Amino acid sequence: MNLVWKGVIVCFILLLTASNGQAAEWRHKNIWLKNGLGENITPSRNSSDAYSPKKTCGTCHGYASITAGYHFQQGFDEMRDDYDKRRPWILSPGIFGKG
Repeated sequence: MNLVWKGVIVCFILLLTASNGQAAEWRHKNIWLKNGLGENITPSRNSSDAYSPKKTCGTCHGYASITAGYHFQQGFDEMRDDYDKRRPWILSPGIFGKG
């Protein structure tokens, strides 16, 4: 094995261990899921209420950043009526709009 490949492998291993170390150290604090009114959703009181990312996450994180993320969008930003002519119920490449 030549020296270049050994260097690539060493760098790859260092990147893996560095990223794993960071992921293990950073943990999000526990939070309550909140409904659209900003009330905590509890199993006994309002467990059927819809979760609101704006009220739950938007108090600490920029809501514009949250709503632009891939997992929030899931194809919403690519949705159109003529996305799939054979299956008209599919409106985008993501989860958003699929029936």
